[in-house]
Amino acid sequence: MEIENIEQWKGQEVVDPDGEKVGKLEELYTLLGADEPAIGAVKTGLVGKTLHLIPLFDATLGRDHIRIGAPKDQVKSAPTLQTPGRLTRAEEVAFAQHYGLQAPPADEDDAGAVRYESSGIRGERETARADAMRRADELEAEAERHRHQSETHTQNATQASSAADQSRQESDRLLDEARQLRKSMGDG
Repeated sequence: MEIENIEQWKGQEVVDPDGEKVGKLEELYTLLGADEPAIGAVKTGLVGKTLHLIPLFDATLGRDHIRIGAPKDQVKSAPTLQTPGRLTRAEEVAFAQHYGLQAPPADEDDAGAVRYESSGIRGERETARADAMRRADELEAEAERHRHQSETHTQNATQASSAADQSRQESDRLLDEARQLRKSMGDG
């Protein structure tokens, strides 16, 4: 399953191997640093609408449903999400144990470490990253404009300083010439 394809299945019915409706696929969770979602969250129940975790590695896509390898009863007793949007290592271990999957090594020091994030959180993070990169590009372009203006002003200031020096020198020369004329005429 490619992420582009499975993203379109959010909100679709999930069925077990016997075709029994389990619930609706509410969210997809991807291991940080990976590309494909590995865990899904299925909304079950009529009243509480609880989100239960399901494995997606053996899921197949049907015309209007997703078929998973776990039976409905196993899904209904699966761990539920404590914090929508992110799965911690402890939640991942409970999920793996429930479905009889290879669990990551349990480490009490990082039991609360986030290992998976939802496609929604991932999308928000990628949008924020793209926005930040766009803003960085804008700031760099603005900085380049200011650098160019600074160089122009420095060049103008250098020319003005040179012109001021020339004017001062010319003023000093003219004053010296006037003093010499006054001195030669005896007014000095």
